[in-house]
Amino acid sequence: MAASPDAAMRFLWLLPPTATTWRRLQKFCWRSTTFATTTRSRPAPNLKTCTRNSPITRCSRANWRNWKSPPPGRGNKHFGGEHLLVHCPDIVFGVPAATAETATIKILQGDRTQLRPRRLTTALLLVIFSFVSLAPRAQAQSAVEDRLIESYHDVYNVRFQEALEKANEAKKLAPDDPLPWVAEANAFLFREFDRLHVLRSETFASDDNYTSRQTYRWNPASYQGFQTALSRAEQLAQKRLDRNGNDDRGLLALALSNSMRAEDAALFAKKDIATLSYFRSSAVYAERVLAVAPQRYDAYLASGLGKYVIGCKSAPVRWVLRAGGLKGDRDQGVKELSLAAAHAEYMAPFARLLLAYDDLRRNNKAEAQKKFAALHEEFPDNPMFLQETARLAKPSVRSGQ
Repeated sequence: MAASPDAAMRFLWLLPPTATTWRRLQKFCWRSTTFATTTRSRPAPNLKTCTRNSPITRCSRANWRNWKSPPPGRGNKHFGGEHLLVHCPDIVFGVPAATAETATIKILQGDRTQLRPRRLTTALLLVIFSFVSLAPRAQAQSAVEDRLIESYHDVYNVRFQEALEKANEAKKLAPDDPLPWVAEANAFLFREFDRLHVLRSETFASDDNYTSRQTYRWNPASYQGFQTALSRAEQLAQKRLDRNGNDDRGLLALALSNSMRAEDAALFAKKDIATLSYFRSSAVYAERVLAVAPQRYDAYLASGLGKYVIGCKSAPVRWVLRAGGLKGDRDQGVKELSLAAAHAEYMAPFARLLLAYDDLRRNNKAEAQKKFAALHEEFPDNPMFLQETARLAKPSVRSGQ
């Protein structure tokens, strides 16, 4: 049965992207294409010669002798009484409808057609094949993103085992993608934050509290998992950047991995020099990813956190750090963290938590309480958000003191 061009295009999406598909696609387009014309003269004998190597459908064969009568059971306009359906390598779809409706094809000796339709070019075939090939890849990438978002959401809801499982599923879907490994490292890091109560507002409410913070010790198994995940993420990211220096997933992975290393150095080991070095690397990668992919708002957390930490140092310390290439600006850091809090795919809740700490540093208890309450509403399984909301609700609390 003859196929219309629309049906042909629908058929192409069902084909798997293989070499066999390509050959079938060529055969389908070049040797089995329908062409309709309104002509009332009987076909010339040479039409049989033209079509002897190109099969004629039952509809057109049934009307070979008396093609003015439409085939039984067909109401399509291409099968009407004034249309002849021909399968021929020299006649392919791609002719404007107006031309087809007014033209008469005559098969002449030595000049088989007076009207030769435009051929379906190789470029168009390549475009079609590209769409067929990329569609499954796009679906797989969407599945990876779904797993990553679920993994980060589980982390903020203190469901760390589920978060690790989602990260592992994403790794299986995209073995060459570094971001699932970053998600796995994030789950290990926040599991230790929760176990040791690292992210309590008392630690971050003032500079003195932060300076006098205690040193925490990792669970050895979690620390090994954290380091392994970050190392693997950095290896995969570097491979992607070797192929394409502007690969946004590779750049984002390196920005986030360096930020996590900085958090480890600051909150567990209390190594300030190492912390600042990681923040500087994180900011460099964040700027690069934002230059090629401005929609990657998670990068603003990596760059904003470093600027904020340095900007909170005393003026002499900031001057020394600036001389060493480390720039910090507290207000700019808050601005970038606000962008991450509003638009980031993975790190938005963490950015909102950091902004709540900044509110406490500025003695803005009401705003901090609102942020903790909103986090509790979004992540009801995380007891820390409820505890912080209740603590700030007490009249006796004087934040930042």
